[in-house]
Amino acid sequence: MKTKIITILAALMLLPVSQVQAIDIDFYSDATIENGDVYNIVRIYDTPPYNTTVDMFGGSVESLRTYDSSTANIYGGVVLAEIRTANLSTVNINGGNVTLDVLAVGDSSIINVYGGGLYVGNSPGFSESSTVNIYGYGFNYGSNRLTGFLSDGSAFLFNELPFSQYSRMNLVEVAEPLVAEIDIKPTILNLASKGKWITCYICLPEDYNVADIDPNSVFLEYEIQAESIQVDEQEQVAIVRFSRSEVQGILNVGEAELTITGQLTDRTIFEGPDVIRVIDKGKKK
Repeated sequence: MKTKIITILAALMLLPVSQVQAIDIDFYSDATIENGDVYNIVRIYDTPPYNTTVDMFGGSVESLRTYDSSTANIYGGVVLAEIRTANLSTVNINGGNVTLDVLAVGDSSIINVYGGGLYVGNSPGFSESSTVNIYGYGFNYGSNRLTGFLSDGSAFLFNELPFSQYSRMNLVEVAEPLVAEIDIKPTILNLASKGKWITCYICLPEDYNVADIDPNSVFLEYEIQAESIQVDEQEQVAIVRFSRSEVQGILNVGEAELTITGQLTDRTIFEGPDVIRVIDKGKKK
């Protein structure tokens, strides 16, 4: 499982560039970034006396910059180049793919990393008053590289991380994810099919309730967010739907192991794999 997850780090560097023209945008009030949004620079400011929160569920951002006491929550999508924080702002990385050349945590700002694919390619910069919290397990630091697994089971890498910066980070050990029972339908997926959904059935270990699953936290292969979730408390099964077109976009013909990840409302992480067969049988004219 962990060997498979590590390949995500290489995949992050091969993400396709969107054909949509990127724009700069400034947020002064609460907002969301969704699939299809493409931004070059995103700047987030407060409008006193109100604090601004921006939730990112999809889309693409080249540079994310936070100021004042604002908060950015990354649940999905792609951050391609840099994150810069200033003042008393906070960035929470819960999911998505974050591939950075620049990570600059300034002033008294905070970075919390809980999950998602994270790759930091160059030496990050942390001010003495800033806070950087990495929640995960299997931490390993040596030769100016920090590796390990985040709390959702996804791998991360800080490259060219000098000890002076590493010593300012808080590595928060968490338990390894719960192993969930996953059943993905259809078991044989035809790429030529025009169906709308991929359906996933999730069962948690005993003593855990599927009603406690955070609907915004469920992802397929760490990048495709669930479109909907229904909970059958009597049968203790969560029925989750993913966009078929999005899932088919990451598949090739053959056997495919797909991992479902998510978290409960108390931040307990779960994950589980299932194997499907992918075919491509279009109708001949």
